[in-house]
Amino acid sequence: LPDLLQKISDLDGQARTLAMRQPDEINVLVLRASQETRIGGSVMQQLSGKQKNCPTAFAVDKVQVLGKKFKGDQGRVNRELCAVLLHKKSLVEQARKDVWIKARIDIWLYVHVPVSISLLVALTAHVVSVFFYW
Repeated sequence: LPDLLQKISDLDGQARTLAMRQPDEINVLVLRASQETRIGGSVMQQLSGKQKNCPTAFAVDKVQVLGKKFKGDQGRVNRELCAVLLHKKSLVEQARKDVWIKARIDIWLYVHVPVSISLLVALTAHVVSVFFYW
């Protein structure tokens, strides 16, 4: 997960650099995607594995739509920006899946360990009582 977060951060930097050569509307979308994309959060957000109205997914869709009217060098930069944002989106989804799996494992451990210990205590009490009353 730390490596994924570092890659996402690097892609954010690349996307912001590319967005500087684009119109302000695209620049704002990329900046919002960089600042408002969340991985993790509360327990319920971790267990859902998603972010409602993900800014990165929104930016990918909107940049693709806005980029259809660009020509020449601006069109090439927009395609590069779309590729970077798509790569970031896939890494964000992978990081959210990792957090989702870890949250499920943590909940499993919080439930499994106490139940196992209590069952072990009950089994020990049963064996002792059988030998005592036999």
